[in-house]
Amino acid sequence: MKKYIFPLILLVITIFAISLYSYWLKSSNSTNNNYRIEFKEGKLIVKSNDKSCALDADCSVIKSDCTECSFDTMNKTKISEYADAKNNYCSINQPKSQCDTEFTGKTKCINKTCQIV
Repeated sequence: MKKYIFPLILLVITIFAISLYSYWLKSSNSTNNNYRIEFKEGKLIVKSNDKSCALDADCSVIKSDCTECSFDTMNKTKISEYADAKNNYCSINQPKSQCDTEFTGKTKCINKTCQIV
């Protein structure tokens, strides 16, 4: 009986370590992309480096608040990252009302920064 206790304890510790590593890996992957995405008064704050561009085609627009009333622009390579963060934030902080607006403006790369014109 005693000869089975040490391998059993080792097995339990190994399973625990693997579970802990798996949890850490999942949580670091899901939050690592969003670590710098912030909200202020319910509105997505797009960091200036995520608005960088070389061409007009680099820029895209995003609805920047949970009510879907405001728009902002950013480099299109960042859209899914911000959209995921916004969806997560808005699922917890659901707005009391929604807008039914469409973006009718244009995005342009002006001085290497995406802007709405």
